[in-house]
Amino acid sequence: MSKHLFNNIERRSINIVKGEGIYLIDDKENKFMDLWGDYIHPLGYGGYINESLTEFIHKSLPHQNPKIIQVDIVDKAADMLCEMAGYDKVLFTSSGVLGIEAAVKLARKYWYDKGLYNKKTILSLYGGFHGRTYVGLSLSDADGYGSPYHRSGFSAYGCDNWESGYKIIPKAVLEKRQLKSFLKNHYLDCDTIAAILVTTINGVNTVFSYGKKNLLYLQSFCKQKNILFITDEIQTGMGCCGDILSYKIFGLNRPDISVVAKKLAMGFPLAAVLTTEEISETFTYGTHFDTFAGGTLACFMMFKYLLWYKNNFKDTLKMAEYLGKELQKLPFISKVTRFGWQMAFWLDDKIKNKKQFASFAINNGLIIGQFRENPIKLQPPFIITKEEIDMMIEKIKRTIKDMEVQE
Repeated sequence: MSKHLFNNIERRSINIVKGEGIYLIDDKENKFMDLWGDYIHPLGYGGYINESLTEFIHKSLPHQNPKIIQVDIVDKAADMLCEMAGYDKVLFTSSGVLGIEAAVKLARKYWYDKGLYNKKTILSLYGGFHGRTYVGLSLSDADGYGSPYHRSGFSAYGCDNWESGYKIIPKAVLEKRQLKSFLKNHYLDCDTIAAILVTTINGVNTVFSYGKKNLLYLQSFCKQKNILFITDEIQTGMGCCGDILSYKIFGLNRPDISVVAKKLAMGFPLAAVLTTEEISETFTYGTHFDTFAGGTLACFMMFKYLLWYKNNFKDTLKMAEYLGKELQKLPFISKVTRFGWQMAFWLDDKIKNKKQFASFAINNGLIIGQFRENPIKLQPPFIITKEEIDMMIEKIKRTIKDMEVQE
């Protein structure tokens, strides 16, 4: 492995030379089921992705484009995304966290343009994670399901500092519907809150929902108090939760702003900020720009994914349900949570060295992201078959046996 790369990621000594379906294949022809893939590969590797790339090449389109020049496929991709997600306007960014940055800027400037200069504070929820830029870190909860090392040592603004303009809503405040008194206790009122940012389903290090009633309460509170309601759909959107956007499965009204990324362009760097016509007018010429965002290749791949989604996605949910049920049958798994393809399982307390599960799993051909003992999150490509799920379950069983032998 290169000695020049930073060590901010724990890399395995496996040299991947090929991707095929749900598999990554190394230089020794070992096959690994990719059940992690940074959550950005809805259709795995090769196959439809390669077909789409070949189609793009044959069109002789530029892979990038000056943003002041119209490219039909970019416009078509934008139109299709807004139509499917139920929004009026879309702003492309080059990553999910840059979408969060843009959403925060949009919310604050929206109120500023209305002469409400004190509406600056952005609230987020306990257990949330919204990325690794300073705004993302300041909106993330290092004491919840997020990890402390995300913020430690970086002098991030910190959500416990009201002067920074960011604050986390604690669990008890949300569940007891005490948001108004919570703000009052911190010498603030609703006239200073620009937006509340939520992940309807938290998918970092775990999979849990804040619950339909709590989410409806937050959205209703925002409407009553003149506060924008923003959803972070980076890990939940584009089918991960079982629908195009997760707000739909909770019966919420369309949020004022939603941010999507990850699976949006089948692994190519693209994110999108979706909003209403009125709010979009906040960004006038020159107020916001992202160099790589909305490039021709990335938008083409998004367009191809949305076409696939329209024609095929619903059929895949049967496999997600089957996988969830098969996991629940395993005696060493104490709990499974699932929302569509977003799922996680908890290893039983009898299993020792739980933190080593992913390390043992890779020896059995499973690539899994694990950042703590429990839970362990899975998000295989949507194209996984019943036979491959059965094989995965057997590999998980073998992994547990290997761990027990190691004890």
